[in-house]
Amino acid sequence: MSDDDSGRASGPSNPWRTVPEVNRPSTAPEREPVDRRPYSVPPTAHGAGKVVYDDSQGGLAGLTIMGYLLTMITLGIYRFWYLTNLRRFFWSHTSVHQSPLEYTGRGLEIFIGFLIALAVIVPLNLVPLAFVTAFGPGGQLVSFVLVPVYAILIFFAFYRSRRYRVNRTLWRGLRAHQTGAGWAYAFRALGWMLLGILTLGLIVPMAVTDLYRYRISRMYLGSVPFTFVGDWRMIARPYFVPWAIFMLPLLVLIGITAVVTDAGTVLSEAMRTGEIAQHLGERTGEAVQVWASILAPVLFLWFLFPLLVVPYYYARRTSALFSATQLQGVRCSVTIRARSLYAIYGLYLLLVLVIFGVGGGIIGGLGFSIGSSANSASGPIATILSFGGIFISYLVVIILLGIAAVLMLQRRIWKLVAGSITILNPELLDELAGRMHDSEGGFGAGMADALDVGDFDIGL
Repeated sequence: MSDDDSGRASGPSNPWRTVPEVNRPSTAPEREPVDRRPYSVPPTAHGAGKVVYDDSQGGLAGLTIMGYLLTMITLGIYRFWYLTNLRRFFWSHTSVHQSPLEYTGRGLEIFIGFLIALAVIVPLNLVPLAFVTAFGPGGQLVSFVLVPVYAILIFFAFYRSRRYRVNRTLWRGLRAHQTGAGWAYAFRALGWMLLGILTLGLIVPMAVTDLYRYRISRMYLGSVPFTFVGDWRMIARPYFVPWAIFMLPLLVLIGITAVVTDAGTVLSEAMRTGEIAQHLGERTGEAVQVWASILAPVLFLWFLFPLLVVPYYYARRTSALFSATQLQGVRCSVTIRARSLYAIYGLYLLLVLVIFGVGGGIIGGLGFSIGSSANSASGPIATILSFGGIFISYLVVIILLGIAAVLMLQRRIWKLVAGSITILNPELLDELAGRMHDSEGGFGAGMADALDVGDFDIGL
């Protein structure tokens, strides 16, 4: 099967008919010049020109609890249907310019995609074992060769899973459509990853914008293409500030360690004598003392780095990239507040700590009761009951963590991002929707697209 979708039946015409439909083209129009002119204050009354997520009627908590219970009962098989139900919930409760989204994916398609991925990954994981059996310890080197192979598969799965979600998203009866080759994207991303390693991460803003442009420039709503009009400089500052906080102390650490341990002399002597392990072992203690005595505060800062910096970078990057995305002249303004992300992550982490603390205390108490009742007359019965209590406690902790991840993290981030988007010229979107040719159809795309999947979570 090729990477591009083809041959789908035409679906129903636009049922909203916000303006009269005129001369729908049978083929995708050429890309028009991008309009970069600023717009006046956008209309926001009654949801016009806004993206709104509203689940005030409830239902998400019950869906999540039932999903986790059925997933455990079926030993994980129901998970694919549960994720499909989650997507349908999020999509259907998200309105773009007063019209809700629709998700038409099916759990069976994702399950088939999982089986296909499993058929590739399991034999691939057996390759190192086969080489070790055949060539001894030297065969372990094949594990390093497989690292880029795994990276390519991850990038490929990311693109195809995104494509799966996009191709099963509808708005006003118009199907979104993602083209592009998954393997081309995977090798492109691998090249950027290698350049990022060689440049100590300095190339990351260019890589992020290039890969984003690749995805967006191959995405359509009906027959109308999206375009990306930004460049890497829009996310340079939000990236390089955290980069300096993280990388400069690391470079200082490496330099101080090299000087104190006389790394150059040690390395040359080790290479001359061939006793690399011995020389490195002699200097390990000195290096550890240097790290602990000189840069201990820096190491503590690195431990807090994701919590302190990642929400800031995510908010700035996502706001900039989304704001530079257009749909044939339809523009949007996106402003995600970093402080809102800090509040979301902070409350979620606090809740996780409480769940682990209470659950760990209960499990520990049950474990203590097992030891206490071992020599008593009712020892066997009490032990069985305690083990049963530990098992149930583990299940409850897992379910609570899953519920917290959906309700306190995914739901709140989705709502934050959606509510941060304002369409600057919604009247043009109405016009496009009225005359757009829905070449993708309005309903399911067919089981052939099961080969596109590898998609196991809700992504923004």
